[in-house]
Amino acid sequence: MPTDPPCDASKKRVLESSANKESPAKKARSDSDEAVPSFFDMMGLDMVDVYVGKGEKERQFRVYEKVLREKVPFFNAMFSSSFQESLEKKASLPDDDPKTFDLLLTWVYTGKLHTFKWLLDGATFKANWELLPLYKLADKLCSSSLMDQITTQFIDACDEQGVTALPWLIRDIYTKLPDHASLRKYSAHSLVYILHGMRRHGDCSTTWPSEELKDIMVESPGLILEYVELVRKLPLGERAEDPADKDRCIFHQHALDAPCPAPSTR
Repeated sequence: MPTDPPCDASKKRVLESSANKESPAKKARSDSDEAVPSFFDMMGLDMVDVYVGKGEKERQFRVYEKVLREKVPFFNAMFSSSFQESLEKKASLPDDDPKTFDLLLTWVYTGKLHTFKWLLDGATFKANWELLPLYKLADKLCSSSLMDQITTQFIDACDEQGVTALPWLIRDIYTKLPDHASLRKYSAHSLVYILHGMRRHGDCSTTWPSEELKDIMVESPGLILEYVELVRKLPLGERAEDPADKDRCIFHQHALDAPCPAPSTR
């Protein structure tokens, strides 16, 4: 009987290679199995109502439960428990400002904050959005990553716009935030820079009056202690560094040896 001619080595390699290689059509079909997630995959279907403020100022926010729980630990704990809020899909924050919660939701849905900027209002600076209320709300809701993002945006703005903390800002950061808030360190570093690092010019005594700085330190014994400790660490004969030039992680909530959730883009 006739037999097929023997296959030479080169042809055999070509045939084996073709057998092992997927056709373009087959590869396209397998890639198509990795479907792009739908909006509902990302957001879920369930909604929750969050009531913020009280009285005439109360405002209702209807939010996708899935994304809110993924981004905010406080709500994840609340809506995964047997609490009444979880059963009714409702939560209430009567002591908070709806405008501040609105800023929080921008971050929840986009992962970003509105860019923080200083605006000149007469002879002083005013922020384009309220920094400390949002920072305090992030702390209340156990979102340290948001606290760090707020800190980075704030210090980046000070660096870019050449703004050194004024007495009212040093006071507010240190007195209005809880003791564990790392942003409070910015007040101590600013005070050291103003008194031991800044080049003297004619406006210094007007912008940072000695009487106001004294009042701040008298009102905040903890600030005095941090100030003294930082001054003692200054190398002899060297000027203190502007806190806006320092590593942002010094003022973050995360451990210094942990990955930073909010690095500076400067």
